[in-house]
Amino acid sequence: MLDTSTMTKEKNANHAATAPAYFSAWDIHAYYGESYIVQGVSMNIHEGEILALLGRNGAGKTSTLRAMARLDNPALKHGEIWLDHQPLHLMKAWQAAQAGIALVPEDRRIIQGLTVEENLQLAQIEKPIGWSIERIYDLFPRLGERRKQEGTTLSGGEQQMLAIGRALARDIKLLLLDEPYEGLAPVIVHEIEKTLHLIREQGITTVIVEQNAIAALNLADRAVILDTGMVVYDGTAKEVLDDEDLRHKYLDTNRCIGASSSSIEAKRPIGSSKTLSVKSSLTVETSPIRQSPFSAQNACQMPGISVTLSPGFRHRYEPGFSVRNSPSTGTVTGRVRSTDPSGSWS
Repeated sequence: MLDTSTMTKEKNANHAATAPAYFSAWDIHAYYGESYIVQGVSMNIHEGEILALLGRNGAGKTSTLRAMARLDNPALKHGEIWLDHQPLHLMKAWQAAQAGIALVPEDRRIIQGLTVEENLQLAQIEKPIGWSIERIYDLFPRLGERRKQEGTTLSGGEQQMLAIGRALARDIKLLLLDEPYEGLAPVIVHEIEKTLHLIREQGITTVIVEQNAIAALNLADRAVILDTGMVVYDGTAKEVLDDEDLRHKYLDTNRCIGASSSSIEAKRPIGSSKTLSVKSSLTVETSPIRQSPFSAQNACQMPGISVTLSPGFRHRYEPGFSVRNSPSTGTVTGRVRSTDPSGSWS
């Protein structure tokens, strides 16, 4: 039985004081076994809002989403969760799903052996039923084109579309997205962003957890930042975008230092002994995959940096690429895709 007897309304009241709210989490505490992960998180979300739930790796973002969705792990031991006047904290995960909450996990959970259409149909076996399958195809034309293809053979971006479409196949009120841009090419990221705007126009409230903080903040109305399982900021997304010190402190974003430069020359480029020339001078968030020391005067942020590698091979940094630098030295971290001279991406 969930312990609510010792709750005090003072705790985190500054983070959840705006009313009325469509979704509210109040002083929630959750554990993986004996590990205390979610430590008194509170937030309010208004109907139709997109909220970016941000923080460094290990800050408790995914665990908070899972607690909201009422999954068994982490176990919710204290606090209340309300969606449209319904007490989710008293429900199991399947009951919360019927009440209108939908979690799209980072690994997407596409069911092996089923086609795109069968994955969508399976979501509609039980009521309440949401969007029709044809309406989902209108939103994601690629899914319509591949309706008879096995879901797990789709590209990463198409699988993300299918995972979101499967959530919309239910009659949902709150959409929880965990790392929807992970591993996707910039063009697909922009397509998912457009989709989320369309979903908001339909009145579906959304929480997005994303390491690409800049992209999430540009999409969101409001932001909540977590650090070691606790809320350290609750306000507008614009305030976070405008506050470089806040981003640097809690989000691992990079500062632009020194004079602006259109290229960065690497001493030991990733996967090659040849010189890489960075044509765009922006990056996104940290995702430690590979590292290479470099010398540069300046580096800023943006997804999809285009890189030229002589004698004609091309490399692209995907979302997750980042630059940590001082005025003279630094580290490049990120996932890279490459082409042969014919230009087809691997």
